[in-house]
Amino acid sequence: MFLKRRLTLVLATFWLGSFLFTLVSGCSFHNMQPRTVEAAKAKFDDGQFEVGSTTKDEVRARLGSPSSTEKQDQGREIWTYVKAETVGMFTVTTDTGTNYIAQYTFDGEGVLEDAEYRAEPMGNPLTAGHQM
Repeated sequence: MFLKRRLTLVLATFWLGSFLFTLVSGCSFHNMQPRTVEAAKAKFDDGQFEVGSTTKDEVRARLGSPSSTEKQDQGREIWTYVKAETVGMFTVTTDTGTNYIAQYTFDGEGVLEDAEYRAEPMGNPLTAGHQM
């Protein structure tokens, strides 16, 4: 009887450990999209924007309000848009997803001067400052 209980406990512990490992490791990197400039560009529906002719009003009409704005010298303005893509809700890794970022710079007349894209790791606030 004792041996049967011990074997049951060992198997239950093994099963639970395997399940938790699969849950944590499987959710962490499943469907992770590449972090490239091309991937960032693809996240924003801005294929019709043209440097030198697209205006702030056109950008706002297509993408909505920016996540942040920054005013610079000579009336220039930088609008930043961020789209977050998370990996999974049960992750315990230091990487929970990707922030895709588009920055549009406008001249003093409100005309698109430059467009830059990047993709950055999102990080995990639960593991911030800890190495795994």
